[in-house]
Amino acid sequence: MQIANRLLSYANAIFTITHDKDTQIKYYKQISALEALNATNADFADFLSARFIDKDERKELAKEVLTGYGFDPTVIYWVWTIIDNNVYHNFHYIFLMCRDIYYTIFNIMRVKITSPSDLTEAQMNKIKDFFETKLNKKIDIEWSIRPDLIGGLRIQLNNKTYNNTYRSKLISLKKELLSKKG
Repeated sequence: MQIANRLLSYANAIFTITHDKDTQIKYYKQISALEALNATNADFADFLSARFIDKDERKELAKEVLTGYGFDPTVIYWVWTIIDNNVYHNFHYIFLMCRDIYYTIFNIMRVKITSPSDLTEAQMNKIKDFFETKLNKKIDIEWSIRPDLIGGLRIQLNNKTYNNTYRSKLISLKKELLSKKG
């Protein structure tokens, strides 16, 4: 619990530095870009996390790389704080906490939708519009494909899952038929 609170303090810090919504959006986009950079370049993330390498060397590399990507100096100093406190290896969790804070500030709900095949852009927009209207929130949809679902959609809102796939319906029908057989 103590480490979670410590990581949360870093996530909170970047959003409390400013209450200007445009700056908060900019910082979040840069933090998201850093999360993507860490995911696609493990050597970079490993270097910034390596406690056996001098902190100043790690901070200098972070500054060089992030400046090259056009990062705001405040975000770079925030990353330095994470390096100074030897928690960069937890950056992914800090990012997830940043995302949750950002979504709260901007009234955004995360929705995970799984379908058996690709949806057209028109279908995706229709689904997004439906949820935004129904929930009165901006929606961030994470799309995924699972061909074994056969048809329909699986929708996860927060911690609740709505499974309207053909596969789930077939499994339910099978259970119902087997229970009546006996």
